[in-house]
Amino acid sequence: MAIKQMMMDDVDGTPIPEDAGGTVSFGFRGVSYEIDLTAENEEKLAAALAPFIDNAREVDHSQSAETPQAELDPAVLEVAERLVALDKERAVVLQQQAAENLAAGKKPYDTTDARRWLIERGIEFNQMGPLAKEFRTLYEEHYGLPSYDLAPKHPKR
Repeated sequence: MAIKQMMMDDVDGTPIPEDAGGTVSFGFRGVSYEIDLTAENEEKLAAALAPFIDNAREVDHSQSAETPQAELDPAVLEVAERLVALDKERAVVLQQQAAENLAAGKKPYDTTDARRWLIERGIEFNQMGPLAKEFRTLYEEHYGLPSYDLAPKHPKR
């Protein structure tokens, strides 16, 4: 025995015959909605919205939802690529220095450089006293450096 499912009107709960009503989609304030309505309630909704729809503009949703990317000046792209390359070169130098410093029993890097890096990026931090671990970690992760905390507590002079 087959069981037949029937749609119910979401407003008044009455059954919706197959040929008289169905799902209605609409949008309001940037949100899309769907509601199941009998033909009678669909007409009521249409009548209620008619004065607004008559004065509204239709939106074409067939285009991509992505915002087109602005064209960048090739010279700007070239400078940006060079800055990224320099930053990578800097990382290699800092990593080598850190390895040498740790091998000599010293801290992997001077926090003065980390402070300068933070300032260049507009990151606010307390500039008095020791540099907080969270800021050292940002610097270490950016350049792939070992943790400042791995070094001996009393570096060799």
